Amino acid sequence: MAKAPLPLSYGHNQTALLFSDASVPIISIDFSFKAGSAFDPKGKDGLSAITAAMLTESVQGYDALSYKKALESHAIQLSYNATRDDLVGRLQFLKSQTEPAVRLARLSFLHPAFSKEDLSRIKRQQSSYFDYKEQTPRILAQDLWWQTAFAGHPYAHPIEGTRETVARLTPKDVQTFFSNCFTRRQFTVGIAGDIDAAEAKDLLNQLFGDLPDTAGCAHVVPLTLKKGQKVHQARDVPQNVAFFGHASIRRTDPDFYAMMIVDYTLGSGSFSSRLMDEIREKRGLTYGIGTMLTDMGAGPLILGQVSAAADKMDQALSLTQSIWQDVGEKGITPQELTDAKLYLNGSFPLQQDSTKKLSALMLYMQQQNLPLDYLDQRASLINAVTLEQANSVAARVLKSQNLIITEVGP
Repeated sequence: MAKAPLPLSYGHNQTALLFSDASVPIISIDFSFKAGSAFDPKGKDGLSAITAAMLTESVQGYDALSYKKALESHAIQLSYNATRDDLVGRLQFLKSQTEPAVRLARLSFLHPAFSKEDLSRIKRQQSSYFDYKEQTPRILAQDLWWQTAFAGHPYAHPIEGTRETVARLTPKDVQTFFSNCFTRRQFTVGIAGDIDAAEAKDLLNQLFGDLPDTAGCAHVVPLTLKKGQKVHQARDVPQNVAFFGHASIRRTDPDFYAMMIVDYTLGSGSFSSRLMDEIREKRGLTYGIGTMLTDMGAGPLILGQVSAAADKMDQALSLTQSIWQDVGEKGITPQELTDAKLYLNGSFPLQQDSTKKLSALMLYMQQQNLPLDYLDQRASLINAVTLEQANSVAARVLKSQNLIITEVGP
């Protein structure tokens, strides 16, 4: 990318990253609080997700319907969602609508109402989701993986909670969680679009300068994953789905770019990956299989998923473990190294093709403590990876005997 992010200082010694781009008259802001589901109090699973849902309901001066209409009338997009680590918000608007965007968005995280009526409606919506979830093996297999891999840790419970825990939540629970966790010490923000540094500082001051300066939620503690487990949950569904993975390496590890290449070759490269080629293309055991890297507060992971007919899943999983071990022990080929570099470098600019993707990237760079020259240096760091380095990190990370595998199906 030709441009580089600009660091901003605003408010009370708060910082942000800006990617200024005047090609379209849109401003996008991605922000997060360390207030994801891992911070749900014991017995109140789903509280972070419920809080996220309620932030665009009733606010000071507006009921839920009139607030949504006010946002819509100015073409303002405002949304929140919970992950395991963070409660993430996105605000996007036309530059000409900056004043109403600031005025209305501030209400959501400074003056939400958290009314009993809104909570009852959100609970009913969540109940419909739980009905859907019970018939969706992909979600069930993922939940089962987190429960198995992180037993005894806050990551173990589903982000959205359970029917029982959500039913018990009260407006006071939501208000207390919000007051404890929505603080400037828990806060990170990225901004992109048709705005310069001076305008961005003023905008961020108006939006977030009044966040309280309190300690916030407790930190999520690291955990050593359990290893080598396989769990099956019986469900009367059309096909089996399995979720699998184990520990990986941190984003800050010197071998991370080598691990990106290994992951692409193993499973994240779609039809260029070993898993897809061997399990789908050559044997027709699945419509899709893939892997991904993720770096979470409690530790880095390499995760994967596969779906197959019940009578083919054992073979698909056996092959997955075999290929996993083979890449770990024998590494990748020179051609696979070249192909991975070409894709990872060629696809990256295309992944930043909108204002909202750029603001999300600004947020991500801060969350991962990436340097300001990351966008310029990323390609050279990937190109610098040697075959020896890639195969060394493959041997270090990929251990099929450590895979935690959860399967849902008949």
